[in-house]
Amino acid sequence: MIVFCYGYTSFAPWSVSDFFIYYTLLLLAPITYFGWKLVKRTRLLKPLEVDLVWERPIIDNYEMTFIDPPQSFWSEMLGPLMFWKHSKGSDKQMNLEG
Repeated sequence: MIVFCYGYTSFAPWSVSDFFIYYTLLLLAPITYFGWKLVKRTRLLKPLEVDLVWERPIIDNYEMTFIDPPQSFWSEMLGPLMFWKHSKGSDKQMNLEG
């Protein structure tokens, strides 16, 4: 409901450019979604058909490689002041290069 009312300003006074700005993506999104489904001949999967239990450890391990360890409040606040201290991410990057 909100998505359809988002561009209400394009109706009073009528503005063709505002209408296309607000409502083009609303029309384009379903067209591209169903177009992909037709071209690639994919189908919707039921929740019971999707196997997330056995592949979850692999996905979790992959995602953990991108997460930095949490920092304490003070180390995060004083970090910009300690310009002489290298961050852990830069050490890993230097080891990979050298």
